[in-house]
Amino acid sequence: MHSGGAKYDQTYYSNRRYQVQSYRRILTIDPVQELPVEIGAKILRQLSFKQRTRLELVNRKWREVSLMASQIDNRPVWVYIIFRKNHCSGHEKMTVNMSFDGPIFWKRQVAYIYCCSCHFHEHEGPLLALLRKLEHRVIRVCIVDTPVDYAFLPDSFFSYMARNMPCLQFIYLREIDLEKINRGTMVELAQHPQLKKLIVHKCRNYEVFEDFHNLPQLLVVKGDIVGLKAMIGDYPEPDEFVMEPQKLDAKPDDTDLSISSELAVSSEDAITSSTSSQNYCHSR
Repeated sequence: MHSGGAKYDQTYYSNRRYQVQSYRRILTIDPVQELPVEIGAKILRQLSFKQRTRLELVNRKWREVSLMASQIDNRPVWVYIIFRKNHCSGHEKMTVNMSFDGPIFWKRQVAYIYCCSCHFHEHEGPLLALLRKLEHRVIRVCIVDTPVDYAFLPDSFFSYMARNMPCLQFIYLREIDLEKINRGTMVELAQHPQLKKLIVHKCRNYEVFEDFHNLPQLLVVKGDIVGLKAMIGDYPEPDEFVMEPQKLDAKPDDTDLSISSELAVSSEDAITSSTSSQNYCHSR
């Protein structure tokens, strides 16, 4: 009787070990490694931008599948890049908010990117890395700096937009020092097959735009613009435009990705529509 009980215990523990080992093998199976890349990309496409960005840190395979998921996404994107001076703790960090908020954005994705102009040399790399994930579906880019200070945007940034954003239809520049942009980039912008409008609003050193007469999309404005909203399309009012950066440990279904949670968003940096009129420099 005693030997029978011992045999039973041995069999029980043997089966138990086998089950545990089987469960461990199942848990160590990487689904992304096992699935075809195309299927994995379709699955990851259902996740938010923030969640996919986190998954890129797992390993090279997950990064590859996550980037493919971004490539097969065909929803149009509006990009707002807002430079501001905010010399508080963490102002040198970049904050990104991806939004589908509001009825006007149901059919498009909006990227709000807040940067510090005096640290653009640090932001340029992460900014371009982000734009590369969206470049194939960006249709509008609005770049705002308040106030105009110095030329920190390199020519390569504008050249990148001309070469790598095939669906780009609209560029709006406000209070930017354009000293570094060259005529070769103007040629690339003029030859862009989809670009319909390039508005240079209250910018400095924009002569290279005016000198290049083969850029029919160009509109240079020195004063305020009447009907700015109608010109660049519908967008949030200043109080709606401002969104508080979210922390990286926010709820999984959030669509906001905050690279820095310390940057406070100011409504003064939002693109505003003025009701007062000033003279247009010229329109082409």
